[in-house]
Amino acid sequence: MLQSVPQCRGDSRRYGEVAIRSGSPSFAALAFRAGLELGVTVTIQQMEWDDEVLCLTLLRSVSRRMMGSWQRPPGSSQTIDTVFHTVRIEDDVMVIAPRRRIDNTRKSLWLHEILEIARAHNCSTIKCITSDRLTPTHHHEALLEHGFTQRSEGVVLGAAVEALDIRTPELLVDTAVTGRSLAAASRLNSALWGWPALDTALVTELLGGLAEIPERQRDKHDVVVWIDGQPAGIGNLAVDGDVATLGEGATLPECRRRGAYTALVDARLGIARDVGCRTVVAHTENPWAEEVLRSRGLEVVDRTKLYTLSEPLRETTDG
Repeated sequence: MLQSVPQCRGDSRRYGEVAIRSGSPSFAALAFRAGLELGVTVTIQQMEWDDEVLCLTLLRSVSRRMMGSWQRPPGSSQTIDTVFHTVRIEDDVMVIAPRRRIDNTRKSLWLHEILEIARAHNCSTIKCITSDRLTPTHHHEALLEHGFTQRSEGVVLGAAVEALDIRTPELLVDTAVTGRSLAAASRLNSALWGWPALDTALVTELLGGLAEIPERQRDKHDVVVWIDGQPAGIGNLAVDGDVATLGEGATLPECRRRGAYTALVDARLGIARDVGCRTVVAHTENPWAEEVLRSRGLEVVDRTKLYTLSEPLRETTDG
């Protein structure tokens, strides 16, 4: 449970203050909106976060590490749900994220199932993300005992939209889907992550398909920031119901420390508000990104670790 004191932001003319002991992000959004209408400052002393929101955020984060599905042939990726995890496989890489709070099962049983799936699909690399809130301590121990290496640490941040300090980006940001923005996104994805560039025919096909979907009904929004007339960075926003997830934004090395990432954050928070989302969440392993997200009102909800295994898979025994 997140210990926080988020407040609604808006008109500075206040006629009173209401402190609410606890509430979910959706409840907080309603309370903040009512407070703005009544001229009352609303404070949520303790935000309660749904495990489902955390699981979705982590799955999207680890999936983002893999190449976009629109660039892969049909059947080259698949998703498998186990009792406690969601497993995504693309080529010979497997990524694992919690799909529910994990109980205190014997520590090797769940890992044995994961390794069996990896063997069956000839996976050479496994990436497993764990969560302080969702993963028991002995599961971390099991990963290390079976040859996994901890690669990084991160944080999940979140807030009700009404509690955010949403600002107008100080740089030019493309939020609309155009031929220019898709071509720029393709070049950036290629430069930043080595993804194959989209050919003209595919750009035209994507543009035609997206043009038929109203902005408020899209489940994914890509934004491109420009510096000196050139695309400098890219970020995405995924929408699931009233929850918006900020994907990891990235900027070209030569454009960093010039406000590009901050502009990407501001633009995506604005989209989340405009399409009617009530909650925004994000996962990052970058301290600078965490600082920017905190500056806009998001607060740490959970902490994560990423483990990888890139060696021949060993048999497991119950522990």
